[in-house]
Amino acid sequence: MPIINLIVYYILVTVFARSAASASRWKILVIGLLAVLLMVGIARGFPTWTGFAVGVVVGAAVSVLGLIAWLRLARRQALLVTVSFVAFQVTMSAAIYFAFGNAI
Repeated sequence: MPIINLIVYYILVTVFARSAASASRWKILVIGLLAVLLMVGIARGFPTWTGFAVGVVVGAAVSVLGLIAWLRLARRQALLVTVSFVAFQVTMSAAIYFAFGNAI
């Protein structure tokens, strides 16, 4: 499932920040990979809804800071990408939980 999250993250960055996407694809993948691994790792390390929430907050913080500091995106673009990604992550996790009884 983390590969789906990484693909969605890359798509969101390319949609909301086209100039950064064409110039530094590998940076986007590194930031996305780090954010996704932190989200999933923390959520699986603490398999409760609190662990999931902490994982989402940490992953979102890494995403925003990476996009602003490393890719030099505007704050608005970085927040738009991150909020959209967090919304996707929460929606997908809730759907999996309700369908199969597993939070992540």
